[in-house]
Amino acid sequence: MPIPDLSNLPGVSRPGVEGNTLFGFNSTTEPQPNNESICEATVEGKMYKLGSSALTTGNIVYKDSAGSELAEQGFYKTVISNIPKYYQIGKNGQVIDIQEC
Repeated sequence: MPIPDLSNLPGVSRPGVEGNTLFGFNSTTEPQPNNESICEATVEGKMYKLGSSALTTGNIVYKDSAGSELAEQGFYKTVISNIPKYYQIGKNGQVIDIQEC
């Protein structure tokens, strides 16, 4: 069975191919196990995702600007349009929910 080419998956670095730039956004960087305490957290760092638009469900989030480390499952805090929000990361670094604090 041939090994599939994974180089075209979102977030996989493809040298020389445009449109694969990760953009940083302000966020907490350590996951919380639930949403009860995350809204009290201070947004102290950056996380990274493809595209410069606002964070939305379905985005893949990375811990580093190189895209080599996916965000861990859990709850994180960010600010979108001056509104504090928390977002939940599921499997494979994917945003599965975003809610206002």
